[in-house]
Amino acid sequence: ASGRIPIAVGFGVSKPEHIRILLENGADGAIVGSGFVKIVEENMHNEERMLQEIENYAMKLKEATNTRHALSRGS
Repeated sequence: ASGRIPIAVGFGVSKPEHIRILLENGADGAIVGSGFVKIVEENMHNEERMLQEIENYAMKLKEATNTRHALSRGS
């Protein structure tokens, strides 16, 4: 089977800007791990806050993927 292999980049990806840069330069996806681990470590004794911080962080990272949609539409 021929075709393009999707490329996802990780290691050192922890900010929305990192994701925007990766997508603008041809990556198909970004892998974020340490940013989530840091939130868990900092909020181990406050589950409610931990979950809120994870949600906020994930939303910011997701917003950065809008770059891909703009690029796909030729914007």
